[in-house]
Amino acid sequence: MSNFRRILLNSKPKYKILEYIEGTGTQYILTDYILNYNTVIDCEFACSGLNSNSQAIFGYRETENTNSGSVYWVGKDISNSIFARFGTGNDGETNIPVSENVFTRYQIKDDHLLYVDEQKVGDNFIVASDTTFGIMGLFCINTSTTPNFIGNYKLRYFKVYEGGQLVLDLIPVLDYNNIPCVYDRVNNKFYYNQGTGEFSYKEWNYIPANYIESSGTQYIDTNLYVDGNITIKATVNPLDTGGFYYWGCGSYQSKSITYNLWPINSSGSSVWGSAMFTFRYNYLNPNTFNTILQNKDGVYVNNELKITYQGTTNLATYPMWLFKANQNNGTTSYNSGAMQLKDFSILDGNNQTIIELIPVTDENNTIGLYDSIRNKIFYNSGTGDFIVG
Repeated sequence: MSNFRRILLNSKPKYKILEYIEGTGTQYILTDYILNYNTVIDCEFACSGLNSNSQAIFGYRETENTNSGSVYWVGKDISNSIFARFGTGNDGETNIPVSENVFTRYQIKDDHLLYVDEQKVGDNFIVASDTTFGIMGLFCINTSTTPNFIGNYKLRYFKVYEGGQLVLDLIPVLDYNNIPCVYDRVNNKFYYNQGTGEFSYKEWNYIPANYIESSGTQYIDTNLYVDGNITIKATVNPLDTGGFYYWGCGSYQSKSITYNLWPINSSGSSVWGSAMFTFRYNYLNPNTFNTILQNKDGVYVNNELKITYQGTTNLATYPMWLFKANQNNGTTSYNSGAMQLKDFSILDGNNQTIIELIPVTDENNTIGLYDSIRNKIFYNSGTGDFIVG
């Protein structure tokens, strides 16, 4: 083989990221990941076919029809409510209705409990000590014989953590032969349909932009709960010299910061945890983009340390907002202003990127921020419209 042909083959892209792949009731994926008691799961699925059948999103059980301690699965039941079973007695109908074609976030957190769209379902939906664990199936319940409860679902992403470390990071893709499947970005491996037929899929159709610009009434809710061990990285151009917050989440009571609030205030202060520190607007160069790095130790602007913190590491009470600080989950008014944002990312305490946003315009000409980590676009939760440049 010539060197030229080798270069062409090596330069061939491994995959193309899709918005989702969709199972129609006969497709499923068997991973080689063995579930365990400390498995933490974060995923988004949308049910694309409500019917009178039980359908699994993911799971395992030792034998095809066992409903005792060998069961570990999440899906929907015959009444089209979210259903979960995690060993003997820790299961049942959640009474949370499944909405057709609406993406829903399912998590099993490190407290071993099930959460739906960040809300704890109930203390009874907990992974039990008598659970028998095996290889996890997607779009089905894997068993020691034949997978069952194969579901009609769309998959956006599927992540598995152990001890805070990401061990499985599945995204929907077309491989280099244009076969729809999922790709594990941790272990560099494709997983393919092991059922019949083929997954259907939808390709992303967005246009990246250089920056997204707010006028003071727009904001983005990332639906991301963070603790004080995170590191924030961003590139911003301040357009408003008044007092406003670029980002943040927390609770504001009696003119003091409780819980955690992490904005950068252009006219007076920046906050991390329960203490307030001075951050002057003139630390930022006006009418140009500034790189910002912020964590519990301080704030760097354009690689220069501007503030030293002694911040706390508590878990935030409310999710992070951009272009505005989320005070008391939006019940307290807090200043927002105009700025341009090129990029925004957060790393957790293990130095893993948990959100990575770039500005885009989608197929409907709606402006938002695409997150390459959760494979989704976040849109304006405020009023008016963003613009891009």
